[in-house]
Amino acid sequence: FTLVSAIYVPVPSQPSLRIVKANSYADADGSGSLSAGDVVTYTYTVTNTGNVALTNVKVEDDVLGPVSLDRTTLSPGEVAFGSLSYTIRAEDEGRTIINIATATSDQTAPQTDSNEIYIPVPVNTLDIACKKVDHNGDGQPDMRTFTTDINDCTASFEVPMPVIGSNCPNW
Repeated sequence: FTLVSAIYVPVPSQPSLRIVKANSYADADGSGSLSAGDVVTYTYTVTNTGNVALTNVKVEDDVLGPVSLDRTTLSPGEVAFGSLSYTIRAEDEGRTIINIATATSDQTAPQTDSNEIYIPVPVNTLDIACKKVDHNGDGQPDMRTFTTDINDCTASFEVPMPVIGSNCPNW
C-alpha cells in the first residue's frame, strides 16, 4: 500500500513596482550646457518587481503632469515605458528644476523617483574692438583699466584703449 499526499502551500501575494526617472537633452544652441530653448526629455520606466500582475499602472509627474505609458497592465517582471518633454525657458536659467514622478497601480502603494537638473546662467561675453594707442609717447600701446559691473559682479582688467565710438573724443 502506498500513501500519496499533497500539501498545498500558498505563496503569499507580493505586489510591488519600481519607477526610474531619467533625463536627456538636446542642446539646441550648441552651448554645451542646458540653456533657454533646449529640450529636456524625461523617460519613465516602471517595472513590476512583485509576483502578481499589476493593473491600472499610472505615472504622474508633479511638474509635467500625467505620463502616457506603453502598457498599463504588467505581469511579474514586465516593464512599461513613457516619456515627456520640457523646453527650457529663460526664467529657468540659474535655478534647479526638481520634479517627482509617482507610479501607482491598483495593487501597490505609490512609489516615487525624483530628478533634478540645474540650468546655469549663460555666460555673456563682451567683445571690445581695441586699437593701439600710444598716449605717453614710449612707442608701446598704453594699457588702461577697464571696469564693468554686470549683475552685481565687477571685473577689472587692463586692455589697450577700446574703440568705443565718437562719443569718446579724448581717447
